[in-house]
Amino acid sequence: MGGYGYVLERLREYFGCVKIRRELEMVGGGGAFNLKSTISRSTSSAMHFSKIISEVSKTIQDFNATCVVADGRTAAMFSAFKLGIPCVTISNQTSLELFFIDSKFILRLIGKPVELTFKTSMSFAEVVFIPDFRPPDTVFLIH
Repeated sequence: MGGYGYVLERLREYFGCVKIRRELEMVGGGGAFNLKSTISRSTSSAMHFSKIISEVSKTIQDFNATCVVADGRTAAMFSAFKLGIPCVTISNQTSLELFFIDSKFILRLIGKPVELTFKTSMSFAEVVFIPDFRPPDTVFLIH
């Protein structure tokens, strides 16, 4: 399994893991996600996205994986497609467009390629699993 931050620490308790580079620097608080701050903090990762895909692909090959289970990480989905192996995606969103619609011009402009990348990666998955729970057990909040 691949992960970073607290996810990596939790996975290491039970599984063999590899630390991977972050695609996004998620920003939020109290269980809520702040899209504007996340995008502004993630510009460096976006510039290296091709390299991140290559690193994830190499890791998948090193482990002789026959299937990728991606928790919304687009690099894993692109890597599975690149390597020709099945991909199952776990995500609470299949589109990010709503997050950008009421934003200022520059954020809407950035939102177009982000949405295209996300939708393209989702199309690579054989299965998209969306854990949809009622509040207060919801998986994702946005502010």
